Amino acid sequence: MKRKILIPILTLAVILTAAFVVQPEIAKVSANLGDLLIYNRLCPVGDVYRYDTIIFGGTIHNNDTRNFLLTEMRANFYAEGNRSEIIHFYEYLFQHEVTRDELPPGLSRTISFQATIEEELDIENNYTVMLIVSYYEEGTEVAPWTRQIGSNATINILLRRIDAPNYIWAVMVLLSIGILAFVVVGLVGWIRERRARQ
Repeated sequence: MKRKILIPILTLAVILTAAFVVQPEIAKVSANLGDLLIYNRLCPVGDVYRYDTIIFGGTIHNNDTRNFLLTEMRANFYAEGNRSEIIHFYEYLFQHEVTRDELPPGLSRTISFQATIEEELDIENNYTVMLIVSYYEEGTEVAPWTRQIGSNATINILLRRIDAPNYIWAVMVLLSIGILAFVVVGLVGWIRERRARQ
């Protein structure tokens, strides 16, 4: 009985270990052996409600022998079908947390940041969202390189239905009492009129 339980546990442990070790290798193949491999994009797709807090991010793997420093992760919003002008963007600057900006050779790191959708984006517009990361080689003074995380996403901003205020229930009760009183008064008047005719 113990052997029947132990074998599936060991098999699962081997699979999880292999997946942890092999995942960067899979990314290397899909990215054609670039210097910085980016995958597992974190970005909402479809309907998003105004004032919601959403998460952007991705997994970054250093496939090079050089040490890279990350400078910025950014979500650019474009009008649907128009990539010439950025309507709005949300960004995370790595300089705020020095320990997160370094990406040594051969290591992977999953990074994300939160943003709240507010009035800067119009309601019911399909936006094309591009998530990019900027980085440079440690010790150089060239402008940072940029790399896109995954493919473009399409987001539609919606307005969440506002719940009725608390006082609406008092209004409903008073209105119901008024209607009931009107019916009672009308019924009493009708009965008196019938009796008067008799």
